[in-house]
Amino acid sequence: STSSAWRSEIFEFLSADHPVEITVPYVGAERLLMVHVDDVARMLVALLEGTRPGHSVYNAPCESMVVNDLKREVERLNSKSCGRGVDSYAKGNPRLLDAGRFQREFDFRMSGIVERLKSAAGTSRAPSLRSR
Repeated sequence: STSSAWRSEIFEFLSADHPVEITVPYVGAERLLMVHVDDVARMLVALLEGTRPGHSVYNAPCESMVVNDLKREVERLNSKSCGRGVDSYAKGNPRLLDAGRFQREFDFRMSGIVERLKSAAGTSRAPSLRSR
């Protein structure tokens, strides 16, 4: 979606050997919920392989991160990358979410966004695809 292109750019450009600018379309103080697509896939597998779910609605596990912290982490991992924000807040954006029900019922632990960023930058071993 047009609101998510910058998320993909972070992972695509993180290991770039030339200068890149990544525009995060929110003010630096905005708090965003983030989850990697591989973790979403693992959640779906957990739902499919699990016994009958105890509930009909679950919040997906995710990580809350401040835009300025995300930009600093990207710039730390690749000095050739530059994060740029804009002057808008996310509309309808939940800033915090309790996913404890899903995590407890399916014994699910997601990989952290920072670990995923390190992996994309080539500074860390790729996260395991198994629940932790």
